[in-house]
Amino acid sequence: MFLILVSCIVWKLRKKKPCISVIYSIFLIIYITLIRRAPGYIEPVRFHIGEWKEAGFWVGGILNILLYVPFGYTCYRYITGMRKVEKEQYVMRNIVLAGACLSIACEMTQYITKRGCADINDVLFNILGIIVGVALAFKVRGSKY
Repeated sequence: MFLILVSCIVWKLRKKKPCISVIYSIFLIIYITLIRRAPGYIEPVRFHIGEWKEAGFWVGGILNILLYVPFGYTCYRYITGMRKVEKEQYVMRNIVLAGACLSIACEMTQYITKRGCADINDVLFNILGIIVGVALAFKVRGSKY
């Protein structure tokens, strides 16, 4: 219920305070990967689709991508909405680098605190999610002009 309430508040304030969407996407990442887990907690993704034994790996990867798409999207929309950007490729690169640092920090914290399972695959899927989010925001922004 708490997350639904906070989501509604963020949705209402997003026009007046555009940075709140970025802060909320970072909060969700930290909450889902660290805060809601107790030390020693490992959450395996158990999906078995017929004879496809690796389905859990791919479903976990898709969930990691979906977790970071809002970060890439909201960061790009916030930065390009604040001012006119001349070299958008630098903005995109910096958002991906910032997201990669956030992902690595979360994975390192998981490893140190034993809250979940730290995995390089998670970092790679998270970066892919950031790229998808930035690309979506770029496409949406491009269609308005």
